[in-house]
Amino acid sequence: MYSYSPSWSCQLCNQLAIPCNLVTSFVRDTQTYVRRGASGVGTPPSSVDIGTAVAPQSSPWTLITPSSPYQALLLSSQNGLRDKTRRGTTSSILPGGQVLREVVDIYFQLIHNFPHTLFYKPGFWAGVESGEIPEMILLGMLALSLRFSRNECFRPFDPRSRGKEFSDEARRHIHLQMMDPSVATVQVCVLIGHYLGGEGDVKSKHIYLGLARLHAQAIRLWEMPVDSTIVSREIRRRTWLSVIIAENWSATDMSTQPVLSSEHDMLFPIMDEVEFLTLEPAAFSDGLNFQSSQRCMWAQMAATIDIFRQISAMISKLSLNLRSLDSYRVEISDLSQRLDHWFQRLPPELQYSMENLVYFGNAGLGLTFLGMHMGYHHFRQLLYYPFLNSQANHDVAFPPHLLSGDRNYARLCKKHALAISDLIKLGFDTSGCNPAYFLTGHILVVSSSIHLHTLLFGEDQAAADVARERLVSNFEILMQLKMYWPVIDSSVARLREFQNSRRLSVSDSFVLDNWMLKFLMEHTANLGPDSHPIPQTQDPPLPFDLDAVPFDPVQICDHPVVGAGAGISELEPENLSGLATSSLSTLLQDKSMSNEAVVDNALHWLLDQDLKASEYWPQSYELEN
Repeated sequence: MYSYSPSWSCQLCNQLAIPCNLVTSFVRDTQTYVRRGASGVGTPPSSVDIGTAVAPQSSPWTLITPSSPYQALLLSSQNGLRDKTRRGTTSSILPGGQVLREVVDIYFQLIHNFPHTLFYKPGFWAGVESGEIPEMILLGMLALSLRFSRNECFRPFDPRSRGKEFSDEARRHIHLQMMDPSVATVQVCVLIGHYLGGEGDVKSKHIYLGLARLHAQAIRLWEMPVDSTIVSREIRRRTWLSVIIAENWSATDMSTQPVLSSEHDMLFPIMDEVEFLTLEPAAFSDGLNFQSSQRCMWAQMAATIDIFRQISAMISKLSLNLRSLDSYRVEISDLSQRLDHWFQRLPPELQYSMENLVYFGNAGLGLTFLGMHMGYHHFRQLLYYPFLNSQANHDVAFPPHLLSGDRNYARLCKKHALAISDLIKLGFDTSGCNPAYFLTGHILVVSSSIHLHTLLFGEDQAAADVARERLVSNFEILMQLKMYWPVIDSSVARLREFQNSRRLSVSDSFVLDNWMLKFLMEHTANLGPDSHPIPQTQDPPLPFDLDAVPFDPVQICDHPVVGAGAGISELEPENLSGLATSSLSTLLQDKSMSNEAVVDNALHWLLDQDLKASEYWPQSYELEN
């Protein structure tokens, strides 16, 4: 066995004067990283070139594969090292190269402007080159987006685990700067928090999002420095809004109240997204100002934050028997009217239509538009959810007007659950609008539970047929998301427990107890020990096969969307049912199968099957280089 020698190090580690991970890995496990020549003897290479993945021709030793996604990214670099001096560092651990740029572009296409809005994309790479964008931001982006990369260098690694090294390194950076808050540290804490949410680490996620809030408060992020530019002011507003949104969702995930008040809620983004992304250089002048625009989608979403807070608080109190259903009826009317008012006041450009979806998809803002409408329908399905069970509790003496109102609320709950299914399916079918984020899974699980209610307890066969179709569609998408986000395993496993505990009888189903509260509101948390246990399947995690990718995660070339017909991605609508195995596809065709059997088979497919991706993703879908 060879011992480590500094002369074997790559150029990067020589410059940093640190042990070379490539060489130490080689010494530790030669079978993984190198192979001997036919003679079985040889000497290690004298150096490892950072731009190549093989040893020099004179050596019988050949580097086969990197030990981690970071080493894969390191070896993929073709453009040498960036020796830019960064704040707090002397040299970036990240190499240059097209692969790094591609993975960051994936972040902007599939993550940014969906759960958060933190950066100004047109000027981002200029900021990287100038050193204005610190390394830890790139690390946080890679932690979130590397799972979606289709580059060959990451092929050996499970998409769900690719981001860990980069998240760990970003956390190391933020710990070093814990007492030096800045806009960048706020942004990195948000990125890390969202990464941890996708891992299902709810407590760590809550801590990092709490750090984002503390850093934002420490620098008074809502205040605009007098010498700031239009772009920097808008970034501050958008970052502050991202902190507030994350704070509220994380609080519901922890069954706590959000710390942030509405004191600074009026200082939200003022520019519409298209305008923000197409600013001319003259707009960077300090003297220019923009009037608040009604076409700003993030500002529109900000207007629903207080509604979400109140819905969360009301459902929590109702589930804990701290308020009656009668008092809930009083407040639900007010919140319903506020949501109506919000929806009706949307300008025509932001109202939901296929034309608007295609337009924003073409502009690179399809996820923002889709997310705005997903949030609206999700809040509606949450608001009316308690009334799914109300009919079972009505006795003969129940006032007719209340009975009619409760039935209408239950109908509205099912209506918005159907809208969620249709909207998300259309997003996956439309170019530039793939909502491939883990929170989509939680929203689909809530929607699916409502479809389960229709199938198990509904009396209208036509409604049951529609619910059956939407449930299968939801499950197909959840199977896709499982390949990328570990937390989806816990989300979908809840449905089995949900079905087992809620289908005993109509009178015992859909009671809004503490377990149901967690099911509805805690989107990344495991249900606690005092609640129903989440069953774990005996099968290993879903294997990945990147020869057949489930959906087009990136469209690096940004092909323009011309019209509704051109807005459909490689997964055509007629192919979506083909994503499933034959056992799932037949659920829509076999009318002799009972609704309960449909539910059992669909849950078995989603939770218990150990399938390879190539068995249910279209074989004709070619992997892009």
